[in-house]
Amino acid sequence: MRKIGVREEIKSGITDVIKEFNYKVPAYANRLPYMLGGLAFVCIIVLALSGMYMVLFYVPTPQLAYSSIYNFITKVPFGDFIRSIHFWTAQIVILILVLHIGRVIVSGSYKGKRLAQYLTGVLLLAVMLIIEFAGEILALDQQAVDGFIRIQEIAAFFGINNLQLSSIIGPLLVSHISILIVILIAILVVHLTLVDRHGFSPDPKKLNDKTRITTGEGNSDIFMHFRRLAGFGCILIAIIATLAVVSPAPLGYPGVYDPTVMIARPDLSIFYPADIEQTLFGNIGMLIGPAALFIALILLPFLDRSPYIHWRRRKWEIFYAIAILAVGVAFGALDAVGPLVGPANAGYGGAVTLGGQTAGGPSVFGNPPLYFVANGSKATLYGIWSANRPMPDPMLSAGEFPVIIGGIVIFLSAGVIILRKSRLPQSN
Repeated sequence: MRKIGVREEIKSGITDVIKEFNYKVPAYANRLPYMLGGLAFVCIIVLALSGMYMVLFYVPTPQLAYSSIYNFITKVPFGDFIRSIHFWTAQIVILILVLHIGRVIVSGSYKGKRLAQYLTGVLLLAVMLIIEFAGEILALDQQAVDGFIRIQEIAAFFGINNLQLSSIIGPLLVSHISILIVILIAILVVHLTLVDRHGFSPDPKKLNDKTRITTGEGNSDIFMHFRRLAGFGCILIAIIATLAVVSPAPLGYPGVYDPTVMIARPDLSIFYPADIEQTLFGNIGMLIGPAALFIALILLPFLDRSPYIHWRRRKWEIFYAIAILAVGVAFGALDAVGPLVGPANAGYGGAVTLGGQTAGGPSVFGNPPLYFVANGSKATLYGIWSANRPMPDPMLSAGEFPVIIGGIVIFLSAGVIILRKSRLPQSN
């Protein structure tokens, strides 16, 4: 009798916990547009797990950083695949966060008591961009070295003129895997706490719908939301893994330090028109574009004080948000294909004369760099999206390939099955 009593007591306790956490949510919250924040969290988990594996083999010194990544790709089991997973997840999480903020703006979910929730979301995007930029420099290929040169120029503007690669690579790694991650987690905890307190943002259907707290509303529940999030998350992981197989993460040739010319394409996920800004405003111009973008996003809820959330009652606010996105994308795309700051004959994908010295400056990896022609005066320049990598492509072994394909099939199938079995209730 005593065993039955204990069993029943445990079962009752578990039931009470489930009831406490399984609160009601609106049915529309189970649809994809309202899952973007959760999918960004899935990406953060994937980044953390893949990063943990990569950092075991990374050597944070200017002399060995690049070669440690090269060895990771070519010699460590699943190394190229894991790095490609990390790369593509970093690209996709930025896209998801931008879409998430876009959905929040369209649905007016930054109003009223959700102001702090919106601002922490914008701050999360900013921190993720900084984390990604720091991670790119750790590769120490040409794009990374060009990124470091930009950091040098910004530091010089503030009077720091002795910043060296040898002194920054270690702190940069620590920031990328710990300090910035702690900041990200702290902001994320605040953001999720506010989401839990205020409930999912209302779905604007009627012209006179206003912002309100939705806690406890709805004919669905949070467990249904998590089940569907798991389904979409499995499909997302399958997509990322497929991209990792079809288009492995790029790794340029060893970077050459030359402050007079930037010769690598910028990362398309950042939309960072550094060369255009530098031409217009000087070195500090490389901070103006990102700062202006985030200031514009932060100002939006203070400019829009109306309680209405339907887009037809907020047409100028929607135009304002679209203009911010359009300007960022347009300038970033123009910078990616346009001329570079530096010698007149500098350009993407071609050859550049760097004056009789080795690329106008010493290679941080020893001389001569791998990609120089015999006379040492010209270099073939490869951008981040070039198919040319200093190793065979792809790097999956005969044993790794079926395991990876099997994993993709399992995640994709699991996602489809979960979504099919998690039928949406009628919208409320």
